[in-house]
This record gives sequence, C-alpha cells and structure tokens, in this order.
Amino acid sequence: MADLEIAVSSRTQTGKGAARKLRRSGRVPGSLYGPGTSLPIEVDGRALERLLRSEGSRAKLIRVKVEGEVDGAPERQALVKEVQRDPVSGEILHVDFYAPPMDRPVRASVPVLVEGAEELERRGLVPAMGEREIEVECLPTAIPPYFAVNVASLDAGQSLTVADLPVPEGLRILTDPETVLVSAIVPRSTAEEQAQPAAVEAAPAEPERVTRKREAEEEEDEKER
Repeated sequence: MADLEIAVSSRTQTGKGAARKLRRSGRVPGSLYGPGTSLPIEVDGRALERLLRSEGSRAKLIRVKVEGEVDGAPERQALVKEVQRDPVSGEILHVDFYAPPMDRPVRASVPVLVEGAEELERRGLVPAMGEREIEVECLPTAIPPYFAVNVASLDAGQSLTVADLPVPEGLRILTDPETVLVSAIVPRSTAEEQAQPAAVEAAPAEPERVTRKREAEEEEDEKER
C-alpha cells in the first residue's frame, strides 16, 4: 500500500486562463489518469512541493484522495508521472498523476542514492554522479523507492555502473547496464596542489642555466683580452 498521500480536488474549469488563476491562488492544475480514469484536478502547491521532497516520491505509489468526487472511487493509487516547472522561477505549472492497473507491469524512474561518501572523502576522493535515475519495469507495488550504491571502497578512477546493481526478483532494469552511476575522483583543488611542487622544483633550473652561460661568456672575454 502507498505510504505517501495527497489531497486533490476535481477541476471544472480548464484552459490557460483558468490555470493562471489557479496558480495565483496557490493551487496547481493537473490531471489524474489511467485505465478508466481521466480527471482534471487541482492541488495545493505547498502540499505538492512537500510531497515531491519526500524520499522516493517519484517512484512510490501515492494515495491520491480526490475531494468532491461524485463519479468513481474517491481514492486512487497513483504515480507522479510528470511535473512541469517554470524554467526561471522553478514554480510548478502542472502535475500529472498516473493511476496504473495493479496487476500489470509499469515503467518507472527510480532515483540513485549514494552511500559511503564520507569514507570516500576521508581518503581524499569525492563521488562524481553520472546517471541519477534508473528506468525499471515491474508491478506498481514492487517499484523500489531508490537504488543504493556504496562508494566507500572505490579507488580513484573507479566507477559503479547499472550492471553493479542488485536486481530484486520480478523487476527488470531497462537502462543500459554500462551506464555509469557514480565515479570516485580526486578533487580538482587536490590535483592542482599535487601538480604545483613539480613546477616549483623545475623553476630554479632556468636561472642556473643563465648563470652558467654568463660565466662562459666572461671566460671568452678574458681569453680575447
């Protein structure tokens, strides 16, 4: 069962004008759809932001409670299918919830969670993220909230890929197995510090060559005299 929930209301007015009016009042227009379901909805913007900040909210089933519903069930199990945001302000413009059939596999994007970063950093390395979400196919109730990858034992230049993930029974990973999820790298500042001593040691050689050249020229002048 879903352990996340949100209340939405059925929306009677549609179109750009109605959507702008909703946003000005702190509400977000959206839709709830699936087999036998197609419902324009609206949801409180702050409640939606809290939901999206919850761990695994983009992969978990969510209990969507439809207030004021007359026809159909007042509650559905749904996935957050799409969130549209303003590219400048980051404001949510529209949200789509998909209510899948519970007995058929669905596709979902599961986030990647990095573990062991503290141990990696203790050894002077940092994790560099690659792909942040994994595409999977399974029953709606079997979607994992995240895939954990532990970087504690990685050496500089080593990576973890999709192929390194443990795959639960009944779940199929659709992302390319060779896709890099995270790599261990030397921080740029550390790499620059390691390169500086070599440059400093090489610097005195030039004045020394100049001095020897000047001494040789002075010896030649003495011979000519």
